[in-house]
Amino acid sequence: LDLKPSIYFWRDYAQKEIDVIIEKSPQPLAIEIKSSKTVSPHYFDTISYWNKISHTTSASNYVINGGSETQQWNKGMVLSWQDAGDLIQKVF
Repeated sequence: LDLKPSIYFWRDYAQKEIDVIIEKSPQPLAIEIKSSKTVSPHYFDTISYWNKISHTTSASNYVINGGSETQQWNKGMVLSWQDAGDLIQKVF
């Protein structure tokens, strides 16, 4: 049996949103997608809120951006758009 993880968009009543949630064991992945080449620490604000209400950790947080560098931040991983395919291959 080859089950694929569920993928969805999340938004709460206060209009906080996460672009992509992928239901994957042991915890869901939260992914924000930004076109900017410069990363802002604020990109992780809603994901950190998601971590709190979903009882998940920063190990499954990702921001995909228009830049060329992939970096580990303490609130999650920042992926360049070129490296985003590697994440998808790991999930599927």
